[in-house]
Amino acid sequence: MSDRHFFDNATQLVAYALDAQPLTNPSLKADYASKIVYRKKVNADHVAIISGGGSGHEPAHSQALLTRAF
Repeated sequence: MSDRHFFDNATQLVAYALDAQPLTNPSLKADYASKIVYRKKVNADHVAIISGGGSGHEPAHSQALLTRAF
């Protein structure tokens, strides 16, 4: 079995994933203690829409439709 991996430390995989989201979308912020990614600014004039059961499938709905996904 090969000892070559994309990530050397498996215990840091969640942190790597949390780091990646804000890098690709600057409107997001990572909370490492809670292990979540959220929007920095939410428009208080809009109705919040929360969806669950997926893992990052927001584009399946519509761009910027969801306030939260879990």
